[in-house]
Amino acid sequence: MRVLWLNHRDSENPRWGGAEKTILEVGSRLVARGHEVDWFSSRWRGAPAHSTVRGIRISRFGGTLGPHIAAAAVLRGHSPPDVVVDDLAHALPWASNWLSSVPTVVFFHHLHARTLSGQVAWPISTILKLGERNYARIYASTIFVTESTQSMEDLQRLGIPRGRCVKIPPGVDTKLFHPGIRSQPPSILYFGGLRHYKRPEDAIRAFAQFRRLGSEGVLTIVGGGPCLPHVAAVAHEQGVEAQVRILGRLSTAELASVLESSTVNVHCAVAEGWCFSAMEAAACGVPTVAYDAPGIRESIVNGVSGLLVESGSTSALAEGIARVVCDPERWREPTLAHARSFRWDATAEAWERVLTQCSSG
Repeated sequence: MRVLWLNHRDSENPRWGGAEKTILEVGSRLVARGHEVDWFSSRWRGAPAHSTVRGIRISRFGGTLGPHIAAAAVLRGHSPPDVVVDDLAHALPWASNWLSSVPTVVFFHHLHARTLSGQVAWPISTILKLGERNYARIYASTIFVTESTQSMEDLQRLGIPRGRCVKIPPGVDTKLFHPGIRSQPPSILYFGGLRHYKRPEDAIRAFAQFRRLGSEGVLTIVGGGPCLPHVAAVAHEQGVEAQVRILGRLSTAELASVLESSTVNVHCAVAEGWCFSAMEAAACGVPTVAYDAPGIRESIVNGVSGLLVESGSTSALAEGIARVVCDPERWREPTLAHARSFRWDATAEAWERVLTQCSSG
């Protein structure tokens, strides 16, 4: 089976994230099982037009809209795929089912209407929301794959029948992410994109309140994005800039090293398709204190692999952090057990069943 996966970014893009992680982990396993996987994405400055990563053939074209312009030609090329995956990680539909007769599977991550505010300007946000509201018309008879129960419910609200929706949770790399020696004083970690909808400044405000409770600790922030200057300003405003380390984007290996020495992870997003940071923290035996928000609550077992608190309440975040820090070893084994129940091999096997079924008609 030859699979063509359409996504705006690939795993070598400097801005790659959770959406691309799933393609890389699933795609490489499909290749190992004897399938062919082609990944078509946008090209950034200095990027080669073609490369191969873990057996996946990557082709890049144009800027943000370039792949959409070229998609029809790729689908109708001299060697058409057996099945195409329209990845909606960045909201704009590919409409592959309109461009060719190749069977299509849609990968829906989360409802972008919750997170577009502050990310893109009007009228682009309006166009993207309009496209999202019309997924049921654009993909009238197509199978949708998504990662969480919340996203399944969102698909139904968009008019996609439940019978055409398949939930396939992602896995976690427990070889790369594993327990280590905790640093002293306790290390509180925020890692993820520094974007408005992820509210990284709330991690700093919560940390400042945690410090005012009389607790010791440092806050490490890993990630890049447009909120970086604001994050630094909030650390200064809260009087904790001496206790806050802002490391920027790190390699996956560097992140794993920072994570395994941490005591607690903090997550503040408005919503996610799936909380990869909570799962990677759990694989290191590190619980996550997070806002109880769509897509996040399914990645954390409240009271077992972390704590879910009232969304928007930095005082609740601070109290949760203090609760973990006072007895970090109580969380380690339950958190590890939770992470080990999510395997990339199982994720890839589920994807293979869906893709094989669709490609065979």
